[in-house]
Amino acid sequence: SCGWTGTVNDAQIAHQQNPVHERNRKTFPLDHVEAALCAWEHIIERRDAEPYAKHYDSLGTPAMRSCAIQAGGIAEAVYADMLSLGYELSEPYDFEMVPAVLQQLDWDALVEDNQFNGQPYKPDIDALGTAVEHLFHKPDPRIRWMAQARHECKKQWQYEGLLADHPEATEAAFNEGETPAGFVKALGEKYDLLPAMI
Repeated sequence: SCGWTGTVNDAQIAHQQNPVHERNRKTFPLDHVEAALCAWEHIIERRDAEPYAKHYDSLGTPAMRSCAIQAGGIAEAVYADMLSLGYELSEPYDFEMVPAVLQQLDWDALVEDNQFNGQPYKPDIDALGTAVEHLFHKPDPRIRWMAQARHECKKQWQYEGLLADHPEATEAAFNEGETPAGFVKALGEKYDLLPAMI
């Protein structure tokens, strides 16, 4: 009736490009649910403050819950993007990171999209990540590698002093990109250590 023609496969691709509107979805991934709950908690606590007050007054609780679901999904996307860039969160996810993202959103545009089928609200995830970057840090890869190697020393050989006994070999292994587990295994075998009892 709309005049469209094509194969069934074309219709499936078109559906993927135009997913079900956020408020009409029936299921959400667990990480999205957690982010939405964090968003809702933040909105409830600040319902009389901007940028939420005018929308809360005009829409009421049920509609704002729906907006919190969409806002939480955006916050989760920012978090996932930051992790993919090698960052780790330094501050609480629920009380710091999610609220910080929500404060950066264009709530007029989000509400228009969520409640009135306005233009899809798709904020720049990279820009949002930059805005909340102060809540994250990039761990020193050497510190992480050493921590993993110490863990492997205890796990494989029950000997936490193995790395300290062989600092030059340990430094060379890190610089050459060996895995902590592989290096510790080879080092213990080289010196005929007895494996840890499981």
